[in-house]
Amino acid sequence: MPAAPPPPRPPLRSSRWRTALGIVSIALLGLAASATAQNTPLWPELDPTQLAQLQACLVGHKLNVVTAALSDARTYYQSSQSDNLVFHYNPSAIVHASSTQDVQAAVRCAAKHGNIAVAARSGGHSFGGYGSGGRDGSLVIDVGALNKTVSHPHERTAEIWTGARLGDVVKELWSQGDGMVALAHGTCPSVGVGGHAICGGFGPTSRAWGMTMDHILEADVVLADGSLVTASQTQNQDLLWAIRGAGSYVGIVTRFLFRTHDVSTPVVFFEYRWTPSLNTPEDAAAVFTALQAFALSKHASEKLGFHIQMMRPVKTDPMPNTGRKITLHVRGNFLGTEAEFGAVVGQLWKQFRKHGAPMPDGKTERSMTFLASMQEWDDFGPVGHKLDTLLERQKHNNFVAKTLLTLDHTKGLTPEAILSLYRHLFDTAVLTEDEKVLADGHPSWFLWNLYFEFYGGPAPAYRTKDAIEGSAFPWRDGLWLIQASAGTDEKKTIPHGAHVHLERLNEQLHDSIARSGIKAAGYSCYLDPDLSENEWRSLYYGPSLRRLEEIKARVDPTNLLRNPQSLGSRTEIEHRWKSQRRSLDRAMSAANRSLRTGPDR
Repeated sequence: MPAAPPPPRPPLRSSRWRTALGIVSIALLGLAASATAQNTPLWPELDPTQLAQLQACLVGHKLNVVTAALSDARTYYQSSQSDNLVFHYNPSAIVHASSTQDVQAAVRCAAKHGNIAVAARSGGHSFGGYGSGGRDGSLVIDVGALNKTVSHPHERTAEIWTGARLGDVVKELWSQGDGMVALAHGTCPSVGVGGHAICGGFGPTSRAWGMTMDHILEADVVLADGSLVTASQTQNQDLLWAIRGAGSYVGIVTRFLFRTHDVSTPVVFFEYRWTPSLNTPEDAAAVFTALQAFALSKHASEKLGFHIQMMRPVKTDPMPNTGRKITLHVRGNFLGTEAEFGAVVGQLWKQFRKHGAPMPDGKTERSMTFLASMQEWDDFGPVGHKLDTLLERQKHNNFVAKTLLTLDHTKGLTPEAILSLYRHLFDTAVLTEDEKVLADGHPSWFLWNLYFEFYGGPAPAYRTKDAIEGSAFPWRDGLWLIQASAGTDEKKTIPHGAHVHLERLNEQLHDSIARSGIKAAGYSCYLDPDLSENEWRSLYYGPSLRRLEEIKARVDPTNLLRNPQSLGSRTEIEHRWKSQRRSLDRAMSAANRSLRTGPDR
């Protein structure tokens, strides 16, 4: 029997991105939703004739096609799956491309027969399942078979096709030729490089090297008309700019040429854990305060990358951990010698003494190869096979998440805001002994995580003039990339309590940031499908939005490449611009009248 699809997730309230956060003004974007609504529907229904014509077109090009009509139920369900089981959709068809020509043919079929929404999928790790369309009815073009990596270590470049998984990229770059080179990227081995690179690509080496998108030298791109172009510094420069940070809107990338880095010398991997020493919220707040003080200091070397993780204690945490509310982990890499690391981490422990914070209950500091350090980051792979992406792809995640990026590397959370956050975490912690079976037969058990990725520092590589001007990603000056999540294993249903926990934690994070006077933005690699249209446009793209829309209108005028967070067709974009101009004109007229008449008496 085919596996049954998971039940639909309970509806979540849209995140409340409060004006108190000081987020980039979205006043002129306020008419976006109404402008879109007045034009062609984002998801027009295809009639049976169009669907049959689409299917015939795909089959006629001898593509590897999976549909509900052509395939058995299990094959269709598995081909439709995203990594995250919460977001499962039913595409009109899935094309498993084995070449760039396959991608071109599939795009042309979609454009010819109903302008069906097209979604590209490299690894399927979109937080909203957008690689599978983000809703029912899309044409999914899966590029997972385009997974070759060709390293040119002497040139410090690598050709990587977009279906390659990060774990495989690490191993191939390490071993090919003279080897021992690497690319800046995240730490989940089964993530596809295609989706990762075009939305940003932040990881533990990003402060030293830049983000994945900053390493794109050129890209082969299939446009919405099915044509193939190359984007680089010498041709189609606007397209390269858009691909670096917002690539899903403008084309389907099939091959990248990346810049790489020498990693022939050892690095230091480190991990610190606090569990039994966190007796009170004040203890945990002191640890975070010390870590943040270090992150704000001149001693936070760009060679250093780390995250702070808070969650419920697990069996591998320092003992005694029974009955403890939370555990706190710090995990990181240092791209230097043990002696250099010792000098840097010595400054960290000075902050601990200054703030009266408990020292770690467990400590790991080891010099190792870069390859070994990337294996240490993987929490899920079996020992000895940490970067085996085939094994990891056989498992699925099951979670919901919220994300914030705090802006300005010189501004951290205030002591009062930090303590308020940790009091919330202690107050809402669910102990093992509190778990029970609910009336619907599902367990109340769930996991929660709160990550603070160190995004700041005096001069990270992604804050250079070239990086800022070279991409559609506008948020280069920040301190913390924050991700909160709640979920369970793939065979269970996420309980209602997990959704409530996440919403309350999200509100607490917003409150802590607001009371600290910090501005915030979003990060589309950790997209939030619950954001309103005005919210995601400003939070993800801010000042880059207008140029991005201009490029979108030119290269995809019918909005073939779309998901629920869509920039729109050329007609819709132009209508939105006109509405914004009228809104601005009215505002200017009102201001002029006010100047002429003076204040009310």
